[in-house]
Amino acid sequence: YSGNRDSLKYYLFSLFFFQLSLLGKTTSVCLPVFILAITFYLNNKITKKNIIEIIPFFILGMISSIITICVEKFRVGAYGFDAELSVVNKIFLFSRLYWFYIFKTVWPENLPFFYRRWDFGNETHIFLVCLIMLAALYLLLLISKKHIKSLLIFSALYVSSFFPASGLFNVYPFKFSFAANHFFYIGSVVVICYITEILHNLLSNKIKFRFIMIIITVAFSLKTFYETEMFINLDKLWKITLEKNPHSFIANNNRGIYLALNKRYTESLVYFNSAMKYYGDKANALYNIGRVYFDLKKFRESESFYKKALQINPYERKAMMGLSELYYKTGQIELSEYFYRNAAILFNKSVELNNDYIPPE
Repeated sequence: YSGNRDSLKYYLFSLFFFQLSLLGKTTSVCLPVFILAITFYLNNKITKKNIIEIIPFFILGMISSIITICVEKFRVGAYGFDAELSVVNKIFLFSRLYWFYIFKTVWPENLPFFYRRWDFGNETHIFLVCLIMLAALYLLLLISKKHIKSLLIFSALYVSSFFPASGLFNVYPFKFSFAANHFFYIGSVVVICYITEILHNLLSNKIKFRFIMIIITVAFSLKTFYETEMFINLDKLWKITLEKNPHSFIANNNRGIYLALNKRYTESLVYFNSAMKYYGDKANALYNIGRVYFDLKKFRESESFYKKALQINPYERKAMMGLSELYYKTGQIELSEYFYRNAAILFNKSVELNNDYIPPE
């Protein structure tokens, strides 16, 4: 913003569209960091004016981040693993994700939709090595001061690109896996750009550089086309995910849901029971088993699994609604109303029941 009316108009437009992007996806919170990093790269400095201009962007980003964190925790369900994700574990997780996403960008092999959930207890040595490597990298570069500018810019862009899912905050998918490809679509671009700069500096011959970049581009394009196969439909998605990561709770659970919706109940129970073996939202898996038995009209088994779900998570709303529907079907109206009222309270809905009350299907 230079002070004239036209530049003010464009500045306000950029602020407006930044707010729209935040409403669409909170990941765009990284934009102000990108702006400052690019400014530093072009001008070798960041002025007081640059900082003042970017403050409104940071304010909007902070507000959006706080809202997202609250929604994740209190609405989506990003709770239940606070003890596991201690401050030390969050630092360990951040350092491992830092290297993990770089490695997966450089060598994109075995890309399941959900990765195996890392175990802090049995994999402490891996987390420790990642942390030491990260500390050593920055310490050596600070001492040498040779590539400090490019490293600072890369770090700012790279870390900010996956910061919301960097391990420093609890997000719902952490219940199933700490790493996911869809956390890193912006960060992969940063890594690719940085590697391109390194290759450009190493290869003085422009023809060689362009030839290598064409080969890399073609290879990545073919890999991208190959990976799209799993997204043809939900059946393919969860089937391929389980081939690459058979110990995934959410892949087993969601594969079971897909089969149940297609009335392949016996097969679905296999996957729901398999999901119960792994770390994840077991209350949800128990509810799904109860729902399958309900659809099979095995009401006693259905009731048992709904109650097991509530024993694990007393706030499992779907299990409450399932019991409400089940008791209505079996003529136990008072119990049906009781569980429906409790579920309605958790949904923040006021419910007035009358003599013609029918639970929702």
